[in-house]
Amino acid sequence: MDNLWASTKQLITKAGGASELLEHDVIIQTLIKLPNGRVIECYRCRHNGRRGPYKGGIRMADYADLDECKALSALMSLKCAVNNLPLGGGKGIIIADPKTLTRFERDYLFHELGKAWGTQGCDCPAPDVNTNGADMTAFAYASGPEWVTGKPVGKGGLRLREFSTGWGTAWHAIWQLDKNKTYMRYPTAIVEGFGNCGQYAAQMLHT
Repeated sequence: MDNLWASTKQLITKAGGASELLEHDVIIQTLIKLPNGRVIECYRCRHNGRRGPYKGGIRMADYADLDECKALSALMSLKCAVNNLPLGGGKGIIIADPKTLTRFERDYLFHELGKAWGTQGCDCPAPDVNTNGADMTAFAYASGPEWVTGKPVGKGGLRLREFSTGWGTAWHAIWQLDKNKTYMRYPTAIVEGFGNCGQYAAQMLHT
């Protein structure tokens, strides 16, 4: 995602955002060495914590990069502010193909990230692309569970967490139709992607 951060800064500037939003509070680079000797490069970007703890997921992909991480953490700051939530923006990336890691290696990786990044009441990580509740459990075991969202129900997570982003997307689309008084006999929708958000959005819209 080349130049995504540059585009995000242009968006902030055109919207009249404060100059402090053009910089990050903290950018953490972490190199995790797995038991087999492989080294995984990871980043946690904490964009702006003026409104509250840095909220944002941790994604894993071999194409992820720091530019993407910086941009998405800034957009999280904006999303939380627009919705008047007492949260700032954060984002984490793990530069690796998830298919190349065993469950043991994932647990080890997230446990080490939990120790390196911590939470300390100022950071709220969560699952994102190619990560899940089991990963958050390993992270929380090292950092403390209070500030880690997306954990399995048996580990203190919420029952509707898995569906919430997809259902929220669907309900927002339905609400917009009603708000704009747009009535169609046979409405259709296009959903881009079929991950944790897309699949549940598609199911809700289908019903």
